[in-house]
Amino acid sequence: MNPADPLAALAPLRAPEAIGAWPPAPGWWLLAITVLAGITAGAIWLLRRYQRNRYRRQGLEVLTRIEERYQQNRDPIACSAAINSLLKRVALEAFPQRNIAALSGQDWVDFLQDSGAGVFEPVFADLHYRPRADHMPIETLLTQAREWITQHEVTA
Repeated sequence: MNPADPLAALAPLRAPEAIGAWPPAPGWWLLAITVLAGITAGAIWLLRRYQRNRYRRQGLEVLTRIEERYQQNRDPIACSAAINSLLKRVALEAFPQRNIAALSGQDWVDFLQDSGAGVFEPVFADLHYRPRADHMPIETLLTQAREWITQHEVTA
């Protein structure tokens, strides 16, 4: 060692330790909490939506059974009455705050038109008053009922 060279007494340079991944910076914690809250809120929303639409799924199951019964018996009067009854039950479940049970005739069809975005044709109002049952458009009625059950809008 040379006493005249003070730099020679210094220790050699060391590389710093690598920066660890743990614990993460506060921004990463905030991002993780936000993403987790978003996923949780989305899952809760989907679950509630699924539960709110249970009556629709049940209505479609009943409508399928009505259609199967119609294919076996070919009784259009019983089929149209069953469809009407089903639509009333679905409407009572979807709109509990409205006086749906009292609706009949053109008022009932108007309600179905208003809540179902115009799915039903005006012919639905006079199905029970037709003189000949063989002229009833049951396939059309089944299709319209299926569309109304899936597409009606529930307004608060």
